[in-house]
Amino acid sequence: MKKIILFLLILLFNGCKEREITIPLPYEGDKMVVYAILSPSEIVKVLVSKTYPPTGKEIYTEGINNAEVLLYENTILIENLTYTANGIYTSASNFKPKAGFSYSLKVNSPTLPSITTGEEVIPALPVIESYQFDEKMESNLNKGKPAKKFFLTLKDNNSGSDFFSVSLFAVRDIRKAELTAFAIEQASGTDSPCFFQYSQQLMMSDICFQGSIYHFKRGYELDPIFLKRNLGGEDIDKVEGQIRTLSKSYYEYSRTRYTAFELERAFSPPYPRYSNIKGGYGIFAAYNETVLELSPD
Repeated sequence: MKKIILFLLILLFNGCKEREITIPLPYEGDKMVVYAILSPSEIVKVLVSKTYPPTGKEIYTEGINNAEVLLYENTILIENLTYTANGIYTSASNFKPKAGFSYSLKVNSPTLPSITTGEEVIPALPVIESYQFDEKMESNLNKGKPAKKFFLTLKDNNSGSDFFSVSLFAVRDIRKAELTAFAIEQASGTDSPCFFQYSQQLMMSDICFQGSIYHFKRGYELDPIFLKRNLGGEDIDKVEGQIRTLSKSYYEYSRTRYTAFELERAFSPPYPRYSNIKGGYGIFAAYNETVLELSPD
């Protein structure tokens, strides 16, 4: 019996020793990562960073500060963007893209391979037939929490494949917080082939209503605890409805969002996110939006 206990103790202590695992991890070398979402309501801004080897032995830097970021409109160079801070390059002329025009980027770096993007066309504004935000209800997501129903009728312009998003924000002074959305009816859950939920933003394709009308129905929580925590008080000035038309790249980037968290990541298979950056990684996309002012009462 003593021999068995001694053997188990030896096995236990030997098994707890730290050993270095020398498994080669695949890495194709440093590449640029570019993130830019264009909109007629925003001055052009581009974030430029880089990839890092999976060993974790490299010091992280706050973006790339010596890149040349060239912006093209309808294939014509219109501006060399100016570096500001933390890898962000902006238009010194305060340029805002225009609906119906196409844009692209070329980014050069003295130490990394250059990247280019395809042409992104700024979509037209969404066509809103009607909307309503006045019927109160109890949340279907969290029992007892106050909520309101949001009804929206969108008209597709029948110009090919179109993509949309809908999100609601509570506004108090200069602060803004995105409201939690939930299905009003079982049939309008997130398993529909017509749409999916990205954070609290509902992303839609016109695959189910091309050239016709789409009736959007969704509930949004107006939880006083949430409002106090995020806005500093439960009395809000208004609710903003952000209704967007999206480029296909914007839609695909959102659709391939990686949703595994914490320990789950260690056991999840590789999940590549959509990228349209040639020679690197990231996203170059566009949207156009109409903002609706809704009453919280």
